[in-house]
Amino acid sequence: MTSQFAIRLAAHHIRNSGIIIYPTETVYGLGCDPGDQQAVKNLNIIKQREKHSGFLLLASSLDQLSDYITTPDQKAIDTINSANVPTSWITSAEKNAPPWLISPDGTIGFRITTHVVTKKLCEQLGHPITSTSANIKGGKPVSNTLQCHQQLTGAFDYLLTSNMQRSETPSVIRILSTGQQLR
Repeated sequence: MTSQFAIRLAAHHIRNSGIIIYPTETVYGLGCDPGDQQAVKNLNIIKQREKHSGFLLLASSLDQLSDYITTPDQKAIDTINSANVPTSWITSAEKNAPPWLISPDGTIGFRITTHVVTKKLCEQLGHPITSTSANIKGGKPVSNTLQCHQQLTGAFDYLLTSNMQRSETPSVIRILSTGQQLR
């Protein structure tokens, strides 16, 4: 099991504009503090992706997302809670959300993590983290720590590991208002 010290150290790196690799329910994620514009810019550079691609936020609860997404109604909350596989949701961004996180169409993505380590990390931080698969744009997402080092050496500040089983398949992506599956 991942130690509380390792989680605190990952949080320390995030608070200090760092980029970390961390475990999720699916593949390893690459992330930073969503409120740190320079860290998000650095994440785009590492991923070799366009500036306005938008990011997914990973949170321990819906409460952590109140500054980023429009408040979902009870039907949407029930939809989120009924997902039986790791599901990321696309919804309208809150009007005061950091513009560097928002897609050109005014949306933002999020997932409530069920991964124990990542949930504890978000709780330690008190806010969500940006989340994108740990790989270069178009490459296969990494599914173990050896691949993290092989593909991204020098590109991250900390690697938070976990021995928990993952599906190694990226999450399903759905539009919250319609349920339409995008991936």
